[in-house]
Amino acid sequence: MRSTSQRRRFLRPALALTTAGLLAASLGACAAETGPAPDAGGAPADLGDCGVIPEIAPNDPNGIVAAMPADVQAGFNGYPNEVFVSAFKDMPAADGPVSVGLSMGANANAWTQDAIDELDAMLAKSTAAGLTNPDPINYWAADVSAQSPTAQIAGYQDQVRQGAKVILIVPMSGEALVPVVEEAGKQGVITIAFGGNIPSEYAINVYQNPFLNLATPTAMIAEHAGGQGDFLLVHGISSFPIDQQGTEAAKLVLSECPGITIAGEIEGGYTIPTAKTETLSFLTSNPREFAGVIQMNAMAAGIISGFQQAGRTVPPVSMNTATEGDVAFLYDNLDDGYFAVGSVGSGASQLNAAFRAAMRIISGQGPITSEFITEAPLITPDNVADYYVPGTDLNSTGTIRGDVFPDDVMDSFFVNPAPLTF
Repeated sequence: MRSTSQRRRFLRPALALTTAGLLAASLGACAAETGPAPDAGGAPADLGDCGVIPEIAPNDPNGIVAAMPADVQAGFNGYPNEVFVSAFKDMPAADGPVSVGLSMGANANAWTQDAIDELDAMLAKSTAAGLTNPDPINYWAADVSAQSPTAQIAGYQDQVRQGAKVILIVPMSGEALVPVVEEAGKQGVITIAFGGNIPSEYAINVYQNPFLNLATPTAMIAEHAGGQGDFLLVHGISSFPIDQQGTEAAKLVLSECPGITIAGEIEGGYTIPTAKTETLSFLTSNPREFAGVIQMNAMAAGIISGFQQAGRTVPPVSMNTATEGDVAFLYDNLDDGYFAVGSVGSGASQLNAAFRAAMRIISGQGPITSEFITEAPLITPDNVADYYVPGTDLNSTGTIRGDVFPDDVMDSFFVNPAPLTF
């Protein structure tokens, strides 16, 4: 079986990585016509830095990350947002149970439903432990057509008025939320963002590094492709900051591969049916073969189905935020040499981490920073059997759960870390 080891190197400081710079680099690389080829004896060509995960220092003006253990620092590689000192660092323990709420756009897919279900499960435990009130104060849009940053802000403000003291939020626009989050934070409301970032010392951002979440599978698929061929890029919702950060990471990695061209970009809406429809539509008018597909999260099964329905060879597809269907396809096709790389990042897994961080804060443990960042656990051909659910297939829509933020890692983000009582 082909090795799935990761190669890393130092590239440049994060502060030099502007969006314009990243795009210029990637577009320049994609315009190249030739790349490495096997030598006359049939041995693979030297790929150079193609397939390498760049090592990029985080924006850490207060030296917070630099003081953390080396393995925790590694999770901040390429992290694009400023690392603030938390405004809640000296917050004492709550003097009684608090009300908790969940805020997001629409409950439109398995990821969001997973998060809702996990909140209910965690609230039952924390309420029994005396930390929270049993009934959540939630907000989400009625459907996708009703979701917007403006609607989420109004919903957030209503949650605060109703007495929520902890709000777990999937931000539609982190920048837009800053004023209301800071106003609430000064009143003692703790806002925990997961699946996105709110750039403020009054927010706690608990999520998987969006740079590594795309850079790692992109690098491994590019290396598997031998640094050659056409790639398809599938956005979730291209206006979302997390999509933009992932796109920048993928394009930066591919800019080191002169033999790889991004031959198309489509938008899958973070849903499997939409990703399938858009992939099939794109392939109908693009007869070329593809050496790889990079998608922005939770859409791999739809992309694979699109290739199958088009009668095309399924190339390696990044399976970040993997579903049971993704994992089943990789597992079922291992013997045929199929290669893919994914990550664990279900809504339940990410909400669980955010909830545990919140409970530590109201217990008086003192968050050191606003940025609780880690690297997602990888799913590769070497360990896919550990994640495969017997009886599932490509059409299975369940999510892959796992501990995305172990307690011993989370300890490094608190002044006075201690185990939770539930």
